Amino acid sequence: MSDATAKTIFRPSALIGGSITGLVFGLVIYIVARYYGYPISTLTLVLLLVVGAVLGVIVELVIGMFKKPSNQE
Repeated sequence: MSDATAKTIFRPSALIGGSITGLVFGLVIYIVARYYGYPISTLTLVLLLVVGAVLGVIVELVIGMFKKPSNQE
């Protein structure tokens, strides 16, 4: 079970993507909501982390598709 989670959930790209997306979009949503007086749900920030993690994995897979394989013997 730990190998499966290490290869999916705890990938560095997922953690970095989730952190960056959560931070950037969370800050934008917070500023806009604060300016207009809207309440912010905690679920919104959690969803941003999940979306960022998925985007991080997708970007890693796309980069991996275009990366030339190294010639290892």
